[in-house]
Amino acid sequence: MRLRLVQTAAEAPTIDAFASEPFDLRAQPLRPGVAHEAVILAPGPNVRAAIAEAGPVRGPFELWLTIAVEAARSVDEASRALRVAPAELRRALDAAAAVRPDSVLGRGRRLAAYARELRASGPAPTPPSTSPIHLAVPYVTAVAWERDAARTQQKLDAWIVDRLRERRQSDTTLWEAAAAEAGQMLSEWCLSQAARRASSWSAEPQT
Repeated sequence: MRLRLVQTAAEAPTIDAFASEPFDLRAQPLRPGVAHEAVILAPGPNVRAAIAEAGPVRGPFELWLTIAVEAARSVDEASRALRVAPAELRRALDAAAAVRPDSVLGRGRRLAAYARELRASGPAPTPPSTSPIHLAVPYVTAVAWERDAARTQQKLDAWIVDRLRERRQSDTTLWEAAAAEAGQMLSEWCLSQAARRASSWSAEPQT
């Protein structure tokens, strides 16, 4: 009989989050470790106007747009569930996302590297207005988008445009970075952050 030592998650070493393995958003503008689905937006004045209103773009354009749409959906979902004002929730998420963790467990290294690149990303141009926009959306997120669009009796393109117009200038790229650092999807992170603060908020009219 041979014995083998196996390291458990509890024994995994703590690793500096900012010395984690390299990650290149230019080569892979996707959240690592997640299955993605293609969502294609046809070019058009409504789409471009919504993008202009939601700007400025930061990091890879398609990834930025995907994050912006999912962030708006997540705020809407969390504010309804916890009966808090979306504006108050966005301020709390901005504050939470500004705090970087000191360290991560070993299995979080790639997500930490992805988050580091998101935090360091700078302004980026939008693609030509005549080109279709190809989004790579996490599978569970794409399902949630389709369900919300169906619930509101909208085509997916129109639903996406409406979500972009709800973005309200928060740096949602930082929200995605913080969610990755926490080992959570963006919607999960938004809801968990809202739940932590719900007891200190009074119910307010949604804005």
